[in-house]
Amino acid sequence: MEEAPRSADELLDIVDEQDRVVGRTTRGRGRRMVSTERAIGGSAPVADLTEEDVLAYLLEEIVPFVER
Repeated sequence: MEEAPRSADELLDIVDEQDRVVGRTTRGRGRRMVSTERAIGGSAPVADLTEEDVLAYLLEEIVPFVER
């Protein structure tokens, strides 16, 4: 599967080999960068993904940004 070019501010960016949406979060401080990827909606295929699945992912991923 060929992926589109990625930008630095992309959050929901790829569909993996199992047809799941994968969210990538990258955060950094100085030169240290931490990047994580995980399927949104667990193992649900893209067709079954709900707005609530995406919102749950975003709420979990924003925590490190607002805890500082």
